[in-house]
Amino acid sequence: MKFHIHLLGRFFLLLLCCSCQPRESQLTQARLQPPERYVGFSVFGPDWIPEKDFATRREFLAEVEKQGFLVAQHASQLYGNLVRVPLTIWGILYHPVAWHPLVVGKPVYLIDEETLCERLNSLQGFLDESIFAFENGQYRDGQPLKWDMVDAFFAGIQRYNSSLNAATDKRYRPIVVDVLVVDLPPALILEAPPLRIMQYWGAQTSEQRLWETYQRLHIRFIEQIIARYGLGYSFHGIPAHVPIARAIEMLNEPDYLWLPDEAQFEKAIAPDAYPCDKYLSQLHLTQIPENDLPSKGCERQFGYYREQELGVSAPPTAVRDFRWGKKFDKYVAAFAELHAHASTAALEAITQGGAHMLVVSSAVTHVNIDWFMRMFRANPQTFHAVDAIAIHPYHWPEHDIYNLDFVSPVLQGNGLGVSPREYASHYCKRFDYLQRLADLVKQSGRIASYGMGKKPIWITEFGLQTKKLGKFNDALRNHARMFVYERAAPIPEGVKAMAWEDRWEAFLSQVSADYLRKNRVESFLIYTLRESTQGQTNDDDHSNYALYRADWSCRLAPQTLQRIAELFLQFRDG
Repeated sequence: MKFHIHLLGRFFLLLLCCSCQPRESQLTQARLQPPERYVGFSVFGPDWIPEKDFATRREFLAEVEKQGFLVAQHASQLYGNLVRVPLTIWGILYHPVAWHPLVVGKPVYLIDEETLCERLNSLQGFLDESIFAFENGQYRDGQPLKWDMVDAFFAGIQRYNSSLNAATDKRYRPIVVDVLVVDLPPALILEAPPLRIMQYWGAQTSEQRLWETYQRLHIRFIEQIIARYGLGYSFHGIPAHVPIARAIEMLNEPDYLWLPDEAQFEKAIAPDAYPCDKYLSQLHLTQIPENDLPSKGCERQFGYYREQELGVSAPPTAVRDFRWGKKFDKYVAAFAELHAHASTAALEAITQGGAHMLVVSSAVTHVNIDWFMRMFRANPQTFHAVDAIAIHPYHWPEHDIYNLDFVSPVLQGNGLGVSPREYASHYCKRFDYLQRLADLVKQSGRIASYGMGKKPIWITEFGLQTKKLGKFNDALRNHARMFVYERAAPIPEGVKAMAWEDRWEAFLSQVSADYLRKNRVESFLIYTLRESTQGQTNDDDHSNYALYRADWSCRLAPQTLQRIAELFLQFRDG
């Protein structure tokens, strides 16, 4: 989960829409293939390489190819057969979007209208140039698009797969790829002023025109991903350049990222706005509301907010009925439309080229059925073209990192009738809440299943992190039940910590291959394989989830790592 936030902070996503709907014959081809179960890792991608200088681009790409081989080798030797690799359109264009609010340093609603219109004019010009680049395979100055780093990484995976021909242990499998499309939401477009205001300030574009241009740009991006990397793809006799992709996954964790700035806290530019009305995917439970009444009254404590104790009671609002506001609803509707049309474009490209690929839905943080429900309400076609529903069932009930109750003997109700705060605390942030999603996808009716009926579940991220004392966590030094260390690692004096391996052993004792199959899971990917080589430490961001160190030595105790491998093998082949 954390990697994508780090990666996305450098770029941003605008909106994709399209008017076409898939024909039913197109929708059945991929789904009629015999089901296969996948295990492996959500990895950091081709930019996850040592920080060092390279004399030439060729040397750099050779290192990327080497890392692709090692990722595949280590995943396969743990009985994996799939790795999930993120790609961003801005990485291929090699052009960070300098006018994103994260770079500007203020949310859209604090940008004056004249400046905003100027930025939107500039954005339109950039999108037009990007359309030209994708449709012609190069920039106007003749420079090629930056596919070479991804090509090299995938070539390394292919080289490992070729080496398996002589392998004696047939349990080791070739590695295929789930290509994840990542980006941040198009806040500038979604919050653009009305046309009359843009015209008054002399803007040469409009929200609708920007939207339509971005639609074409992302359709081209998706088509080229499939044509370049699709397993078995061939169109007019032209095969895929590096045929390694078994799936394409839509945009990542929209319920955490595709939100107005006011609904976020951890990644908000202005986190103090509406501090006690944050969306339920946020971590600090006291900032998630119990009802949708305005003017709650908030106070700041320990770096975050909580409602004031005023001695006035108010009835909770059920999460299914909660009104987050018209801007929030616009973001949800926009994402639902993007999801419907992006997945349709993917499926049509797969069908056209005869690729052996699946279309996987956008994965929500934890098991956020509320977001899936709101997507379906906003656009009943949003899941029509996908083959599987993706989730990230990280286990963080009651914001307690020490909780080891991964599978509860009694899981009451579907949780949608309780308040957002209770839903976040006791339902969607539990690993076993995937049972409630399984209940939904077993339904045949579109309304009852929110359009997800009869689709399998893909866990495209799950992991258990360490939490060490360091520059990122120093403020938590005196908090109990907060630190987790590898069993072999020294624990600082005065710090109480749980063993990381104990957390994994508890999970592996409760979650079996049978449990996953029973709950319609067809893919189980762990986040993540290898720690960062780019200056992070194990007390912050996403290196704390890694099973291997940067030099590929084992970070997790070998006997615990072996138990993970055994779960993989039993689930994959059982």
